[in-house]
Amino acid sequence: MPFSKSIKIKDVGKMHAWYRGKKGIILFTVSIALLTFSIVIGVSYDFQKPETNKPTSFTCRYNSSNQTFSVSAEIDLTNGMNQDEAVEVATEVFKASVGAQYKLKVASVSEQGIWTIVFNWGYLGESLGHWFEAVINPFDQTVDYNRCY
Repeated sequence: MPFSKSIKIKDVGKMHAWYRGKKGIILFTVSIALLTFSIVIGVSYDFQKPETNKPTSFTCRYNSSNQTFSVSAEIDLTNGMNQDEAVEVATEVFKASVGAQYKLKVASVSEQGIWTIVFNWGYLGESLGHWFEAVINPFDQTVDYNRCY
């Protein structure tokens, strides 16, 4: 006859589920504490995140004038200015001062971090034979621009 083990009736009362008793209470408490800690850390990191791409204002001046105006671009200057951000600022200045069709011709940056953006532009129905140049200083948030008519 094959070997079989039988459980005696008196041994059944000794079997406990994992969630009962001291071990269960400790495991449950630790689980709740870890969950709470994770939520608190997650919320605090969310509040500490710096706001990126917030509206940043630039003071603009036409090269042969002392009059200024402001434009805003949604960029993040906390880590310096990149080419996309420089083109975004130049585009806002172009829209405010010219407002015609345009195409990016040149985007360059000096060793000091000053950007020069050049657009070719033209009015509707004409070629892009005009030029627009914006010199963007991200440190003092100014733009000096020049253009042909």
